[in-house]
Amino acid sequence: MTVSVFNIAASGDDGAAASGAQADYAAAACTSTDLVATEANTHRSLIATNYYINDGLQRWDTSSIPDTDAVDSATLRLYVSAKTDANGRSLVADWYDFGASLTCADWVHDSLNDAISGTTIASLTTGANNTFTLSNVSNISKTGFTGIRVHTSGGEPAGTNQVEYAFQDHATNDEPQLAVTHSVSITAGEMMTAVHPVFGSLQPLLIPVGVVAY
Repeated sequence: MTVSVFNIAASGDDGAAASGAQADYAAAACTSTDLVATEANTHRSLIATNYYINDGLQRWDTSSIPDTDAVDSATLRLYVSAKTDANGRSLVADWYDFGASLTCADWVHDSLNDAISGTTIASLTTGANNTFTLSNVSNISKTGFTGIRVHTSGGEPAGTNQVEYAFQDHATNDEPQLAVTHSVSITAGEMMTAVHPVFGSLQPLLIPVGVVAY
């Protein structure tokens, strides 16, 4: 197996999408995006009388993973600088590549969680890298970019719930990192060679139908 580690390659490959201050939670909408932010601030918060819903987005060029390899597992590393958890919320994430430019169309009101189902904000360590195991790793692209959008979980908040983590533009803290474990797969009917246990020389082996060798 091989572990390929992907760092954010350019400033434009991570950014924030934010609602700004909204008086009505249900009607909250994106008002701004920022591709040169130094940190994401993934709010789902009520501060005074205003609501805030902010997403953090990042993407990596994962096309160096061989097309014929199987993706076995993956992790996301985030440097968490601060957190607030008034309502017992979690950090969640979905698979989403915002593409060549980040716009308000890439923001979502409700949290999605097919990449990270939920890690409690309370369990996160501030001032350090935190590593999250990713689900549904078939969403990792072997031909282009792979994207992840990070949210704070839950519905209408009663206080401040947010996670701050570093982007590529941060002067000192680590940027988001994607680590992918992948392996060569040999499909049914393909030939491989191995040292024969009796004859002691390389012999061709045929992989039976229904068997995948790693």
